Amino acid sequence: EIGGTWDLFRYPGIRSDSDMFTMGYKFKPWTDEDSIAAGEKIRTYITDVASEYDITERIMFGHRAIHADWSSEDRTWTVSIRNNAGDVLTITTRFLLNCSGYYNYEQGFSPPFEGSDEFAGTIVHPQHWPEDLEYSGKRVVVIGSGATANSPLSPSIITRRTSPALAPISAIRALPSASATPR
Repeated sequence: EIGGTWDLFRYPGIRSDSDMFTMGYKFKPWTDEDSIAAGEKIRTYITDVASEYDITERIMFGHRAIHADWSSEDRTWTVSIRNNAGDVLTITTRFLLNCSGYYNYEQGFSPPFEGSDEFAGTIVHPQHWPEDLEYSGKRVVVIGSGATANSPLSPSIITRRTSPALAPISAIRALPSASATPR
């Protein structure tokens, strides 16, 4: 699928942390009324633009670049690519853009937590948030201090939960973007 972050991450409250009027494409400006937009709106914008400009049909989905060599003499890149079937293809190109992001698509970074293997509850990484995860009325702990934990995820969980038991991150109380206050 096209969409990068906005396709991979589907946790509650995912949204931009930057002004979309600034981040939108110059040739196809962001026109939605929300400057700080929900992930689904951004994903729709990206897929609509790609479709409108016939970009999607030019993308080699299901392929992974595994090696790239630059030739100064030819002024080209030779790139080895593995497809989903395991076949290695080679292409030559004048331009090579690395748009892979900083995360591992198969498994997000999860630091080791002593005792996590004995925990009887559900442990979820935002990168692999199940669509059907039900947490209303449950006690929830959000571990982390980055943009995911503080900006969209914790306020969304706080807003939806019905149990008064949430172990919030202390910074959540200070964030101006927080949509709810822990009780």
